[in-house]
Amino acid sequence: MISTRLLTPEQKNEILGQAYFYRSWFYFQIIKRYGGMPIIDKVFEGGDDDIPRVTYHESHDWMMEDIQKAIYMLPDSWDDPNYGRPTKIAAMALKEWAQLFDASPLMQNDLNSTENKGYDTERAKSAAKSAYEVIRYMDGSKSAPYPYGLASKEEYTNVFYFKYPPVHQPEYIWVKRQFPNAANQNQKRTIRTFWQYEDLAFGSGPDGNSMCCPSLNIVNMFDKKGADGIYYPIDDPRSGYALDYAHKPFEDRDPRFYNNILLPGTTWGHYADGRTYYITTYKGGAAYQHMLTQKDCNKRMFTGFMCKKFMWPECNQYLEKNNPNCWWDYRFLTIYIRASQIYLDYAEALFEGCGSATATIEGCPISAAEAINILRRRIGLTDLPSDIVADPDKFRAAYRRERAVELMFENHRWWDIRRWMILEETFKDTYPIKGALFTPRESNHGSITDKSTLTYDYEQIDITPEVRSFTKKNYWYPLPQHDVDALNNLQQNPYW
Repeated sequence: MISTRLLTPEQKNEILGQAYFYRSWFYFQIIKRYGGMPIIDKVFEGGDDDIPRVTYHESHDWMMEDIQKAIYMLPDSWDDPNYGRPTKIAAMALKEWAQLFDASPLMQNDLNSTENKGYDTERAKSAAKSAYEVIRYMDGSKSAPYPYGLASKEEYTNVFYFKYPPVHQPEYIWVKRQFPNAANQNQKRTIRTFWQYEDLAFGSGPDGNSMCCPSLNIVNMFDKKGADGIYYPIDDPRSGYALDYAHKPFEDRDPRFYNNILLPGTTWGHYADGRTYYITTYKGGAAYQHMLTQKDCNKRMFTGFMCKKFMWPECNQYLEKNNPNCWWDYRFLTIYIRASQIYLDYAEALFEGCGSATATIEGCPISAAEAINILRRRIGLTDLPSDIVADPDKFRAAYRRERAVELMFENHRWWDIRRWMILEETFKDTYPIKGALFTPRESNHGSITDKSTLTYDYEQIDITPEVRSFTKKNYWYPLPQHDVDALNNLQQNPYW
């Protein structure tokens, strides 16, 4: 109990609002993994440890009570030292996000079934209305100390890393704030752990460095510009796409492709002596050969691509020895919710609630197609082709593709393919993860200094290490079996 003798009503609301927010946030993290769980709405006695689970909908509906309280109690903003604490808009965004999950196919199951029952259209409409409330809030925040909204095309890169100060970026709705300083190694170690490139991806054990290779699967989700100047999905003949030299498959792609993906031959920073560093993940390249011959590579396998989204060319202390503080040229934060997600959530919820990409309802004055096009226009893409908008199946594929591209590597895709119940279809092949082998057409490529001039033949390849296979039981995480065995009322998830 918080004593009102020590706190003003405003302070009490701020503390309670955060408590309600975090309780709903962490409860959401639990139920999206395990399904419906017991409702924790009181202090339990010692003998109250055998509480039955309830359905996902029942869990969600209880969680909404906490979120509504958080929305009412939390402030619109915090002062700079407290920036990163949950705010009113963060709670509003969590509400619509949780509602979208609640409306999704997986969440329509009770504790005994795992079947694709489609969307709950009424719950989807509720999610759309809540998402539009967030959009309206962002539109009304332009003169606020911390305004919210979509970054422009020119600002897009700085959504993911930025010059410091300031910390706040308009796209950020809720982030994990860091307080870096010269003695703090967290940022450097984070980059080394997650977003390193091949030259530094060696060794194993506690100080081993990893490397991030986006798959051809995600690369294939970026649109390509057709001869008419309109961007199409690459499986549309109008895109002119084919994975061969003649069709130039990696030219004229969605601008986000070049923001997120590094291709072989791309320049990427410099060595300490001033020489240009190139990405050499092509067949016969230095990085490719290192991967084949070095025992410390531990049977890793290239996809042909490297991740660029969260890194800047100079963030390499090993190469940039004339700039030992290059790790700190920019800052990056863990983004839990950003403005783009709200538009994507809105588009999905409204479309699945109405069954039409062009429909609107009371409280949702822009269509699902318009919400997607707003995101596309801000990055320099053309609107979705009209025939895709008019076809429900094609539009569903389009908004899901848009979500995968915009939120790439932001901890959404796994949860999305589960709640959509497309997991088995996505991983139906023996080797579902694909890559591309880039083979230089120049036989003397090793002696060519400017690697950006190389041209390639291409081949789709299977990524064979760490094969993924999934069955219906993988839609829900298993509860610890020793807990299920010890309790009478704790029901295990289906197929476990």
